[in-house]
Amino acid sequence: MDDPLWSARILQTNPQAVKTVHARYLSSGADVITTATYQATLAGFVKYLDLKSEEAAQLLQSGVYLAKEAVAEFLSESRNSERRKPLIAGSIGPYGVFLHDRSEYSGNYVDSMTKEELKAWHRPQMQSLITAGVDLIAMETIPSQKEGEALVELLREFPNAKAWLSFSAKDGKCISHGENFDDAVKFPIKSDQLVAVGINCCCPDIISPLLMSANKTRGTKIGWIVYPNSGETWNPNTHGCRCGICLLLAEDLPGSSSVFCCKDVSCEKAGRENQSTTNLQSLHWNGKSLVLNGLVAVAELLQLISQSYELP
Repeated sequence: MDDPLWSARILQTNPQAVKTVHARYLSSGADVITTATYQATLAGFVKYLDLKSEEAAQLLQSGVYLAKEAVAEFLSESRNSERRKPLIAGSIGPYGVFLHDRSEYSGNYVDSMTKEELKAWHRPQMQSLITAGVDLIAMETIPSQKEGEALVELLREFPNAKAWLSFSAKDGKCISHGENFDDAVKFPIKSDQLVAVGINCCCPDIISPLLMSANKTRGTKIGWIVYPNSGETWNPNTHGCRCGICLLLAEDLPGSSSVFCCKDVSCEKAGRENQSTTNLQSLHWNGKSLVLNGLVAVAELLQLISQSYELP
């Protein structure tokens, strides 16, 4: 989509469509839905929609309210009394998404920015999402160690908030800006506010070596979260993706987990042949299943989120 606001524009032009998408994921079994705010920023709304700052904050928060409405309506219509209440994750993308120049995939902008400048940029978005009442924050597609650390430091300003932090990566060893993934997670894993760290928006076949490289660093107190794309590559000329389908099999991941591709394809795995993912990604762990709105998570995330929010 060749739009500096990407899907965030729909919060203004067609909010019902956002709510409908949430509802479809919930009816398909999602335990966590993410707000349509990945590319939503107060500065972006002011610049591209000609809104005042207060109006921009309200529009960003509407993404949370739409998700809340979808959850409330789903629960009121659900016949499954054992269904856990779905969580709402407020999506925050990297600073590069505002620049609309693909720099979120390199993180080169951090070379000329301080941590304090990065924190100042992200603060209005995080404040708006938390004030609107998200269950946790999804800090996604972060390309550099510096920006990841800035976000974790910023999270401390909201001591009751929980979050996950997910980096983008360029190969099986390094995140997009070039730091070793093992080094990038050393600071975040010390945070009591993070329920998981991990990787998203990258080719599935580099996930396993990345996780393996940092397994000892992570320890057991924090979970992995992993949600790759289908292996497509970005075309900067068309602002779209070149088609390419990759399937990540659970045997490639360390630990006990099952991960399916996000495409409508059949997955073949020992004991699970030809199971369609129906455009959802899912995790099975110790007989339990966690399905996220457009995400793949690893085993410990279900347990950690449940403990953090005292869910049954």
